[in-house]
Amino acid sequence: MNVNGSKDVFLCFPANISYLAWVHSLFDRVADDYGFSLQRKHRLLVAVSEAFTNAIIHGSSQEKGSVVEVNITSKDGWLNIEVIDSGHGLSKLPPQSAWGRVSPDSEGGRGLDLMRGLSDKLEFSESPNGGLAVRLGYNISDNHPGQRAGTIVDKNITV
Repeated sequence: MNVNGSKDVFLCFPANISYLAWVHSLFDRVADDYGFSLQRKHRLLVAVSEAFTNAIIHGSSQEKGSVVEVNITSKDGWLNIEVIDSGHGLSKLPPQSAWGRVSPDSEGGRGLDLMRGLSDKLEFSESPNGGLAVRLGYNISDNHPGQRAGTIVDKNITV
């Protein structure tokens, strides 16, 4: 599969953690196709894995047939990855002021900070189905680390 250039990829996975290996393998190939360095590739893989895992654990219902959408697009020098669940949308997203305030003994609570730190751009919005859409952006114009945005927009959150 060549996802470089104008080819966009839209996939649906069952909301089951056993599909994480498929997602990881897909994005390993995507990073190679876009010429990511090994360090950037690792950052992409961890961020996407976190988004996919969060979509299953926090966003998708445990009902049979629940899915997680994964969309890959490139436009205007950006590789955009969107992970969409069928959960509760923005209502369950903790406020940004709570990010990074996790007890060292806590099992979870670091995912949003991880995604923010490992991507050039991170956005959240309500998906058309009422779930949460997480968008990870990677600057590919010169295949360099890019610059993270730092604004919060009503109904669309960019960090």
